[in-house]
Amino acid sequence: GHSKWHNIRHKKAAGDAQKSVVNAKVSQQIKTALNQGGNSDSNALLKKALDKAKEMKVPKAIIDRAIQKYEQAKDGGSG
Repeated sequence: GHSKWHNIRHKKAAGDAQKSVVNAKVSQQIKTALNQGGNSDSNALLKKALDKAKEMKVPKAIIDRAIQKYEQAKDGGSG
C-alpha cells in the first residue's frame, strides 16, 4: 500500500521547488540592487528587494548568503 509519507513527499517536493524559485529570484534581485551601490537607506532598489524578500518570507540566511556572494565576487574571490 501507500504510506502517509509517500503522499506528503510529493506535496513537499512541489512546495520546496516553488520556494527555491522564489529564493533564487529574490537573491538575484538583491545582487542586482547591490551593484547600484550604497546601503538600503540610500539605495531604493536594494530597499525594495529586501522588503520583497521579507514579504515572500525568504529566510535571513539566504539574504545574507546573497550579500556575501556579491561581496566575494566584488573582491575578486571565488565562491
